[in-house]
Amino acid sequence: MGDFLFGYAQDGEPCQASLYQPETKTLVQWVFPEHGDEQLARIEPLLRSYRRNDDDVRRWELFGVSVVLPQELAFSEMTPEPANVAITFESKRHLTVVARRLGMVGETLRTITLPQLHRLLLRRAGARIVSTEDREIRGCPGVYTRYERRGERRLEQLSGRYWRGEGFLWHDQHEGRIYGLEQIGPTQAKRLDLLDAFQA
Repeated sequence: MGDFLFGYAQDGEPCQASLYQPETKTLVQWVFPEHGDEQLARIEPLLRSYRRNDDDVRRWELFGVSVVLPQELAFSEMTPEPANVAITFESKRHLTVVARRLGMVGETLRTITLPQLHRLLLRRAGARIVSTEDREIRGCPGVYTRYERRGERRLEQLSGRYWRGEGFLWHDQHEGRIYGLEQIGPTQAKRLDLLDAFQA
């Protein structure tokens, strides 16, 4: 199917699709829970839609979060909690970018404001808040927060140096979602124009 090698033993059992990319020495492999005509109607378009993601700028779409980032920022980790997804990307120079999507907005904002929520999320990640200001972000009510966190490199951990960070959090009322982007890293790490990374 497409460029994928597709295999299965019999209908009703799991099936898999594999594609080796020699340029990046990467094996892309998907395992699907069941093979059958109905499942193939969903699997085939998915496999045919696959495109390599190895350009200078790469698109990431996971759990309702969609961002474009330079190739030096690689996927690091993900916390797909219910109604609270955070996806972390990191460069070799220790610049970290976190993309967020929160649901259940009515319940979340019933007892807390958007700036309070952003401060809470950042503090949970070990940040020290420097300043917070209300802003309109992508046509939505939002907040811009500057923060600091102790450096993660060996020497900066010992000396107690803090890295500077910035973050945006906004409430897309039309979608009923809260989105966020944050970046933090050493002083010499090149920063992104963060809001350009978000894809509607």
